[in-house]
Amino acid sequence: MQTFHGIAAHYQSKVRKETAVERTQSPSHIVYNLIGPNSRVNIQSSDSSTNIVNVETSALFEALRKTLDGSIADQALQHRLRETINAMQASAGTRSFSERYKDFIALAADHVTVFAPFLPALTQLLL
Repeated sequence: MQTFHGIAAHYQSKVRKETAVERTQSPSHIVYNLIGPNSRVNIQSSDSSTNIVNVETSALFEALRKTLDGSIADQALQHRLRETINAMQASAGTRSFSERYKDFIALAADHVTVFAPFLPALTQLLL
């Protein structure tokens, strides 16, 4: 008989037909919706990792405007949000950015799911 580091070369398995297995619960379907870069799924575990994604500021604000154009039907709200996005871009890297960011969040509160993918990148611009 062959061995590997003192372990005998033997294994045993038990096989049953799938129809013979008692089902205690019905099969379930789980859908995971992942949004944004570096998305993860943790099942019965905790995630202690940190992601840092660097996006060029001009590309970030252009993507915000593009999302705004395709998602908000109310023209008046769209115009006010565009002005707030422009103000945020103009103040990026300054202390006044946090005020422009707060204005944007307050105005976009009813549409936060539309802008959710952009929030981590926007918060990185806060000083």
